[in-house]
Amino acid sequence: MKKYIIITVIFSIISILLLGSCSFRGAHFLRRFFDNDDDMANKRFEQFLEAAENKDKATLEAMFSTKTITEVDNFSETTDSLLNFFQGNHVTYDRSGGGGSDEDREGEHHSKCVYSSYVVETSEERYYFAIREFTIDTSDEDNIGISSLYIINAKDTDEQFTYWGDGEWTPGINFNKDQEHED
Repeated sequence: MKKYIIITVIFSIISILLLGSCSFRGAHFLRRFFDNDDDMANKRFEQFLEAAENKDKATLEAMFSTKTITEVDNFSETTDSLLNFFQGNHVTYDRSGGGGSDEDREGEHHSKCVYSSYVVETSEERYYFAIREFTIDTSDEDNIGISSLYIINAKDTDEQFTYWGDGEWTPGINFNKDQEHED
């Protein structure tokens, strides 16, 4: 009898997982267990830091989505401004806050947006970054890439809070924008 109950429980759990949730069906099933948004975001941020330190405008711009580049007025000039604003070589960087992602699946459409926040110590300054990046968009590949990047000097923000820019996720590169915090 115990054997029958154990087999029934195991079969029920497997049935619920495989049949009851569309997020466990299809080719993306294994990705659910092996994708790590934090690792992906950190690798991408390291590429960003290297490009910023080397004043590599082309590499920085290539990290942004085609949609952002084409829809933001003066995108090239804001990239130049970023390269001038960011001073020194990074000494350390750390994730600040939890980050996270939004994922949407509707029919054939699948999109995923990853949010990350960093504090960076350079040889000259301390900065906070907030980034919104689409890593998947089956409906519009022009969305894939960074859509919104915020940067602020640490002295211009309240360091007791995780920096998320102004909370609006304005497309492009945004400088010195911060949310109002209640103490």
